[in-house]
Amino acid sequence: MIRKIVLATMVAASLGTFGIIATPATAAVVVRVAPPPLRTEAAPEARRGHVWVAGHWEWKNRHHQWVKGKWIRERRGYQYVSRHGGA
Repeated sequence: MIRKIVLATMVAASLGTFGIIATPATAAVVVRVAPPPLRTEAAPEARRGHVWVAGHWEWKNRHHQWVKGKWIRERRGYQYVSRHGGA
């Protein structure tokens, strides 16, 4: 009986060392550096069936990177509201 318990414990321990039994990992990222001021982008002429999304700063690779504005397809029944308060 004890031999079975010891064997089961050894098997469970060896499975954990090979990564078969995984434990969830969590990480919290806190950015304490404010992004630079927004860049001014000239919005291109309107395109039928599309909505212009202005550029914004994103935190990547330990610093802020500018993401250029882009056109996205309009979705019926949805209303796009900019993060900066405009519609």
